[in-house]
Amino acid sequence: MDRFSIRWLLMTLGIASVLGATLTLVLLYAQQTRMIGHLDDISTVDGPLLFHLQDIYAQGLQTEQAARNVLLNPSDQKARDNYAKADGEFRDALGAAKKLAKGDIARLLQEIEPKWNASHELKLRIMQLAASGDMQKAVAMLNGEETPLWRDIKKTALACVAKQQEISKANLAAIEAGEATVFRIFLIMAVVSVVLLVALIGMLIRGVTRGAAAIVTYAETIGQGNFSTQPASGLPREFAHIAHSLASMVHYLEDSLGYYQGIVRGM
Repeated sequence: MDRFSIRWLLMTLGIASVLGATLTLVLLYAQQTRMIGHLDDISTVDGPLLFHLQDIYAQGLQTEQAARNVLLNPSDQKARDNYAKADGEFRDALGAAKKLAKGDIARLLQEIEPKWNASHELKLRIMQLAASGDMQKAVAMLNGEETPLWRDIKKTALACVAKQQEISKANLAAIEAGEATVFRIFLIMAVVSVVLLVALIGMLIRGVTRGAAAIVTYAETIGQGNFSTQPASGLPREFAHIAHSLASMVHYLEDSLGYYQGIVRGM
């Protein structure tokens, strides 16, 4: 304890508290920024993109069903309208998805568009053949050309959906992992802070208690007329300074007492 002072301990406690609070705020800010980034990806990219990809598949199914309804009943105008509507929504969903997609999904979506255009032309021809009464040729074209092409489109669309679902899960997992990491860091910081504060407070209490007890004992000894005693060593600087002042006062009293004793003897 003679190498540092109570003032140093108090300053250390204050600095440790400020550093702990600062680190906590920095970690909170970093984690918040990171989480906002992931949430922004989920809300503005992952969620909408997954919706559009699923819509591509759903509208594709709608066109297939509508084309078959026309094949079964060439005069079914509602089926034709449903087909036109589903085709338009398919293209809208594909365009929206292409704006958001990146990497493999973007590449796969680029492959869908020409295939869809070819499938669309085939379905229009099939419906025209059905309307003209050439059912046999329409069915053969549907089964031999259009259906395999749709199956390829469907496979690609479902692959995009699966990939985007994996990306969404990965982003959610990253948020959960970040939360767990921050919690562990906070826990470690809390434990270290508590240990450090307990150690510093313990040193402070021991230093104050020991220093005060030493000063009281030294003063009581002087009060009993024992000027030969010396203050305890190894005290905190503040108490060491008090002890040194008391010792100087004792030496002054001893010198003064000797002086007056000499005068008395000479009388």
